[in-house]
Amino acid sequence: SSSSSSSSSSSSSSSSSFSPSCDLNSLNPNPRQPVTNDAATAQAKLANVPYTRSGDFGFTSITGLPGQAQARASSSSGPLRVSKGSDVVECLGATDELCSAVGVVYSHVEELIELDLEDNPLLEARKVELEGIIERLFDVGAILASGIDFGEDDGEGDTEKASADTLRLPENTVPELEKNIDSMTLQLPELTNFILPIGGGLAASQCHLARSICRRAERDYVRYRAGVVGEGGSKDKDQVGKFLNRLSDYLFQLARQVMEERNRIYGSGEGELKFKKRQDLGGRRGKAR
Repeated sequence: SSSSSSSSSSSSSSSSSFSPSCDLNSLNPNPRQPVTNDAATAQAKLANVPYTRSGDFGFTSITGLPGQAQARASSSSGPLRVSKGSDVVECLGATDELCSAVGVVYSHVEELIELDLEDNPLLEARKVELEGIIERLFDVGAILASGIDFGEDDGEGDTEKASADTLRLPENTVPELEKNIDSMTLQLPELTNFILPIGGGLAASQCHLARSICRRAERDYVRYRAGVVGEGGSKDKDQVGKFLNRLSDYLFQLARQVMEERNRIYGSGEGELKFKKRQDLGGRRGKAR
């Protein structure tokens, strides 16, 4: 989502003057789909190339930052330029990475459905949920890039009222995620031990990888939020933080359920591998070497 939100704002301006200096057909490895040399058609296509050249020196464009909504409304200077090492861009990058990771989970779940000789309404439901989660992650990227409303104090003891155009997650986002977590919890064996993130094939492993990426995205978001409002702001309004927190729990339970379904489909495989504390760890101290 970060790439889509940052590149779209400046792609038209930076590539509109692009003039190909070579035979465009020589760029295409597929002779069955020749590239037109018509200048107008080529210009229209090249206006939407994914590179803009505007980020070559470590800065990128976003729509706004918290507390700058009024400044943006009264200014025609265009998108803000921020460092790619800034907290907000770290947040955008982690969200983008998480979105891709969940996309891989979606593909693995889809493959399990195709391999199953029986109808699998359970995994079909999970597939629909994952598609919705990917859409919400795109929303998170848009919210971060446009200036999230943290409910900052207005100086008079009240929190800032969000403007009508403030981007927000749908109100049912977190409750819906919690409902899906509850559903999986009821369908799974009771969890009494830590489990190892192995077994269950690539689908379960990818769920665990996406879960750990989600945890990092949440940490990046918390750091970004703290840099803007410190310990202030309305935490009740912080739907992005809640969503990321619940999403990692959802992915954990999904890993467990996917493992069970994969083992049923293949008719083989071990169950959950429980973590067992090594007896020789107690009281031992490492020595510097």
